[in-house]
Amino acid sequence: MAAQVIKFMIATAAAIVLARLLTPQDFGLIGMVVIVTNFIGMFQYLGLSSATVRWPELNHQQVSTLF
Repeated sequence: MAAQVIKFMIATAAAIVLARLLTPQDFGLIGMVVIVTNFIGMFQYLGLSSATVRWPELNHQQVSTLF
């Protein structure tokens, strides 16, 4: 939970600094890119690491498929 709070504080501070340094058009562009990047990041692992840990037996082909 502390890591999430720190991550939120850093993201907020970065947004404040960028808002002061960039023009409104550039800041809007960055905002759109961040939204798309975060949305795609939600699907990064798709729970495969949890599934891998919970399987009692894995063969080499299954591990290769995951990577």
